[in-house]
Amino acid sequence: MHNSNELQSKVIDWLRFPLMVMVVMIHTSLCRNVDYSLPITEMSVSAIVHYIFARGICFAAVPTFFFISGFLFFSGLKENTPPSWSYYASKYKKRFKSLLIPFVIATLTFLLCHYGLEIIRALHSGGSMPSIVDILNKHGWLRIFWDNNRIAEASQAPRTNIIGMTMHSNFPMLSPMWFLRDLIVVVLLSPLVYWIVTKTKKVGLCIMGILYVLNIWIPLEGFSALAFFFFSFGAYMRINNLNVLDEFQKFKYPCYFIALAALLMMLVTHSYNDQLEGIFVRTYIVAGVVSFFNMARYLVVKDKFKMPPILSNSSFFVYLTHEIYINGIVCLLVAIILPFDNQLIFILNYFITVGLTSAVCVVIYAIMQRWCPKVLSVVSGGR
Repeated sequence: MHNSNELQSKVIDWLRFPLMVMVVMIHTSLCRNVDYSLPITEMSVSAIVHYIFARGICFAAVPTFFFISGFLFFSGLKENTPPSWSYYASKYKKRFKSLLIPFVIATLTFLLCHYGLEIIRALHSGGSMPSIVDILNKHGWLRIFWDNNRIAEASQAPRTNIIGMTMHSNFPMLSPMWFLRDLIVVVLLSPLVYWIVTKTKKVGLCIMGILYVLNIWIPLEGFSALAFFFFSFGAYMRINNLNVLDEFQKFKYPCYFIALAALLMMLVTHSYNDQLEGIFVRTYIVAGVVSFFNMARYLVVKDKFKMPPILSNSSFFVYLTHEIYINGIVCLLVAIILPFDNQLIFILNYFITVGLTSAVCVVIYAIMQRWCPKVLSVVSGGR
C-alpha cells in the first residue's frame, strides 16, 4: 500500500514516458500525403485514426507536462509561507540548467544537422553549396529559438479566435522546443503566477481556464494560454497542499465523459468550423489531463505495468532528440519496408514508426549513459 503523497510521486514518475510517446505520436505522420481539410466522412480510415491520436487524444500530453512543471516548481514551499526571492533565485538557477541549456543545445544541434543535410542535397544534385549565413538569414538568426522568423505562417491564412483576434502559433526552428520556450517564459513569470493563484484562488484559475478554452489570450509566441493555465493549475494544487490524485479522483467519471464527448464533437465539427473544433479540442485537453492522472493511478495501484526506470529517466531525452531527423528517417525506412497501399498497413506504419522512434532515442540515451554520462547530463539538463 502507498500513502497518498508516495502514490502521487509514483504516478507522476510513471506518466513521464507514456506522455512522451504521445508527443512522438503528435509529430509522426502517416508516411503519406493526407488532406486533413476534408470532412471526416471523406477522409480515409487511416487518416481518421491518425487524426484522432495525433490531433486529439495525444494533445493532452504537453499540457500535462505543464501541469506537472507548475506543481513541481512550487514543491518544497512551506505551507502558508510566501516564497522569498532567494527561493525564486534557487529555482531559476536549477531551471537554467534543466531547461535553457538543453533548449539551446537541441536547437543548435538541429541547425547543424539541417545545414549538413543541405550540403548533402547540394552534392547530390550538383547545385551550389549552401551557406550557414543564408540559412540563418532565412530563419531569423536568434529567432530560431523563438518563432523561426514566422516561417510557419508564410503559407497559411491567419488563425483567428472567436472574437476575431489573430493568434500566432509559430515554433522555434526545432518545433517541439516551443514547450521549453513557453515553459521558460512562465517560469520567469512564476512570481506573477503565485500572486494570481493566491489572490484570486479558484476564481482566477477558472477564468484562465475559460480564456484558454476560448483561445482568448496574449497573441504572442511564448505567452501561450496553455502554458500559463496548466502551469498555474499545477501551482495552485501544490501551493494549497492538495493531493492531485485525491482531488482528480473526485471528478473521474465526469472527466471521462467530457473527454470522450469533446473528442466526438471535434470529429463532428472538423472542417466545418475551425474555431468551434478548437474549443472542443481544448475542452478535451482539460478533461484529458485529469483523466490521464486517474488512469495512471489505476495502473500504478493495480500494478498493471511497471515502468522500467530507463524509460522514465530517458523521457526528456526522447523529447529533445526525436525530431532531430530521427523520426523522419524511421518513418522513411518503415515506409520502404512496408510499402503496400493498404489502409491497415498505413495505420501499422504509424504505430511502428512511433515505437521505433521512441526505442532509437532510448537506445541512444542508454549508450550515452554508458559511455559519456557527463555529456548526457549536460544535454538533458542533469536529468
